[in-house]
Amino acid sequence: WNLVLTNLQREKKRKVAREEEQYVHRSLFCWESSSVLREWFIKVAEWDWFNRVILMLIVANCVFLVLDDPVCKCNTDTCTEAELYTRSLYATLNCDYWDDRKVVLKVAEYIFTALFTVEMIVKIVARGFFLHKHSYLRDGWNWLDFIVVVCSLISLAPGLLENVQVLRTV
Repeated sequence: WNLVLTNLQREKKRKVAREEEQYVHRSLFCWESSSVLREWFIKVAEWDWFNRVILMLIVANCVFLVLDDPVCKCNTDTCTEAELYTRSLYATLNCDYWDDRKVVLKVAEYIFTALFTVEMIVKIVARGFFLHKHSYLRDGWNWLDFIVVVCSLISLAPGLLENVQVLRTV
């Protein structure tokens, strides 16, 4: 009975959301609300565990950002004067571990960027981008997500934006 009640509650939520026109007829001018793909994205976006998993990913991302070491990251040929000064203050610090950690952090950055991009795409396809009342960019938290994901994607291109990792902690 619990499963039946849970499914009935979900269907009731969807019905109320459709009555409030939370999901407009078309998303991004191409996916109708009746399309199988959009229905799947709506189900994923409404799924309780979707937001829980995203929150766990945000916490895990913050842990990986804490593992970054600005003192060991600096090489003598690519450092600014301030970084060289900081490194001289911590001259006794042993940075032998940094090469392995740098690879792990770089792979983690690619993984987290991909996962947060998927989250953004799911929400945009489910709700629409910005044209109606309940669209993706009408929510302030989604604005923040959008800016962080776009900056992360831009930072993956070499030479464009190097130090935008601080935005991922927001």
